[in-house]
Amino acid sequence: MRGTPADVHKLRAAADPAIVSAIAAGLRGRLKDATHAAAALRSIAITPAAALQACEAGVPAALAEALQRPAVTAGPVLTWALPAVARLAQHRETHGRLMAANFARLLEAHAHGRVKASSASAWKQGKEDEPVRRLDLVAAIALAFLSESGGVDLASRVPLRAVPDFVDMLQKRLFMFNADEVVSSRSFCGLPLYWRPRFMLQAVARLVEHSGAHCATAWRTSLPELLVALLEGDLPGDAAENKPYGSPDVLDMAKACGQSMLAAHAGLPEARDSLQRALQVADVGKSVAKSKAKVVSKL
Repeated sequence: MRGTPADVHKLRAAADPAIVSAIAAGLRGRLKDATHAAAALRSIAITPAAALQACEAGVPAALAEALQRPAVTAGPVLTWALPAVARLAQHRETHGRLMAANFARLLEAHAHGRVKASSASAWKQGKEDEPVRRLDLVAAIALAFLSESGGVDLASRVPLRAVPDFVDMLQKRLFMFNADEVVSSRSFCGLPLYWRPRFMLQAVARLVEHSGAHCATAWRTSLPELLVALLEGDLPGDAAENKPYGSPDVLDMAKACGQSMLAAHAGLPEARDSLQRALQVADVGKSVAKSKAKVVSKL
């Protein structure tokens, strides 16, 4: 659910020590219990405070154990456990605890397909027209988030091949305006989940900020054009779905990503000029909005 009363109930659940402890215990339980616990964790960790509450209750250690289950039971649990890790990792406040639980090594193995249950080839069954589940990409997203704290060391562990996939997912999501379409299309790594454009752009922004190789790769995708469209207002933002929960919106991340890309010695001159102008347009728009806010506050 997005921006509905359901979020209120999720945050209440995240603030209840008994519920969070039950999730940690469930992650260590039987296959069915671990799967449901991981799904619940992904659902409730929607703010920095909620995510930190889960970390303080010992969830990272339990989640790490879930990622190391035997192959025979790993698949169903990973489908929810890896998105749960990514949900936690989007909040910088959780990074210390996640890295202390050895998630950098665990996620790297999944991102590079060294864990059979998370490799793309493990999920090629199902309906012919159904997208392949890319749990390796989910792990790569979580690693990209952690690079905000871990810097180039963690950014370099994300496979370069993930960057075009990230941008492709972002582009498709930016042209979806209905929640049902987002879920039914399985646009998030082949999983039936609702997700916000900011989520993916945040991952990309962290990579291009901390890794020159990933930044150069990003310049060779459609990312520069998408950033220009976002910064100039040709594509819709998602502030209402992020700001109330303590997260940046897609425009915030477009600015950060654009600035990092321009700081690198990459990209064609025409593309760089276009992005530079778009950033200036966004800055002017922000100044105008602030001025209007001041006028309204005086009335």
